[in-house]
Amino acid sequence: MVDIEVKRTLNAPIDDVFEMLTDHGNYKQFRGIDDSELLREGDSEKNGLGAQRRIKAGPVTFFEDVTAFERPTLFEYRIVKMNPPLLKHELGRVELSDNNGKTDVRWVSVSKMRLPLIGKFLAPRLAKDGHKGFDSILRTIEKKLAA
Repeated sequence: MVDIEVKRTLNAPIDDVFEMLTDHGNYKQFRGIDDSELLREGDSEKNGLGAQRRIKAGPVTFFEDVTAFERPTLFEYRIVKMNPPLLKHELGRVELSDNNGKTDVRWVSVSKMRLPLIGKFLAPRLAKDGHKGFDSILRTIEKKLAA
């Protein structure tokens, strides 16, 4: 299993944080993301439920579907395809709540390794890298919104 959970309070309003987190075509603004693209718009909002995004981070490309979207408190996604196919993604969930003008964020991702033998050695590294990546995205959002 590759379980990642990041909790962070951002000194920024919830609506602004939610907007940056769900701007799928602009994830390339974050360190570690080489490219991002909105492949399919959502059903009722451009980046909402039903949207599909492609994110390239180093040698890995993710294709993700937005599976839940409740502005400005929640969105969920699932990686439907990954190159190389290291993981079977079960859930990505980002919960936001207002905290007196600040925003509490909880970001969770749950995956299983496709190759258990290799996964035994690789899973801890992927979890650590994922945690660092999610935390970096949230820190970048906070810095950009403070500017």
